[in-house]
Amino acid sequence: MKFNKHILSVAVFLCVALSFILLAERGMSATDRAQTVMDRVHPANYQNYFVGGPLMIALPQEVRAPNVSSEVYFCQERMPLEFTDIHERFDRELLRNTYWHSSTLLNMKRLGKYFDAIGAIFDRYNIPPDVRYLAIAESNLSNVVSPAGAAGYWQFMRATGSSYGLEISSEVDERYHFAKATEAACLFLRDLHRQITNDFPNTKTPWTLAAAAYNMGYPALKRAMDQQRVDNYYDLHLNQETSRYVFRITAFKVILEHPEDFGYSLSQNDLYAMEETYTVSVDTTLRDLTDFALSQGTTLKELKRLNSWLRSNTLTATSSKPYIITLSSEPQVHQD
Repeated sequence: MKFNKHILSVAVFLCVALSFILLAERGMSATDRAQTVMDRVHPANYQNYFVGGPLMIALPQEVRAPNVSSEVYFCQERMPLEFTDIHERFDRELLRNTYWHSSTLLNMKRLGKYFDAIGAIFDRYNIPPDVRYLAIAESNLSNVVSPAGAAGYWQFMRATGSSYGLEISSEVDERYHFAKATEAACLFLRDLHRQITNDFPNTKTPWTLAAAAYNMGYPALKRAMDQQRVDNYYDLHLNQETSRYVFRITAFKVILEHPEDFGYSLSQNDLYAMEETYTVSVDTTLRDLTDFALSQGTTLKELKRLNSWLRSNTLTATSSKPYIITLSSEPQVHQD
């Protein structure tokens, strides 16, 4: 009851104070009235009114538009920001991801865990490092499934994943296998780049177009390019998702490569890191993955966490078709 009386007294005080303010400010301009009200609600005044009280006052932070550099590149292909449409489309994605704090911070943390590993695989296939940011646009570097059925870090549809060597069955789905899916993405992107340079030899944006094709499919992209008679991503009229796609990826790149320019401050300790693991080869059928996990000194939860490509509680393996399973070197959490 004492607390409720305090709330009531504060409410009455606010009503009376606001009444006096409104009466005193008749005839003022809207700007002057707004400034006067802000003077009344300065944090120092709140200290006078509410010290020890149950109210917490949150004032808005200063929000600034991020600077858009005049020179922005994706895979060394220049984005023509001198054109109003291009500038505004990029600015939209830059603003959206600069101020989507929780998602952007989480992606920054995940970079430490995944980007070096992705980069090492990309180097083997001669894929430009900027293409790594597709994984953020596709999945935020997580093993997710889209409403359309695309799965894993690189969001492969079932048919595309299978065509690039990923095993997909009721027991195993390698779209969720980080290394194998990344290798498949490299092969897919390399093929897209080759098709684009063969079909449109004069294009100045082959990797930009390859990224667009990754999103919408090459047949649809080629059809749009042929119909519109252009060979540049930035001149194409595309569906909304693909028309934003490269701008989103490039915004991720700009923000995540220079986070301090956008108000983010992280130390090395803030970044996630790959944990220490080891592998075992399984060449006989596992009838119960729970039994297997316990025999390895771990749990089914940990087994599935590190091997999310295991999609059931069994695994059919043979000496001619073994599977490599990853296990954690870290101490396991056990409950009595």
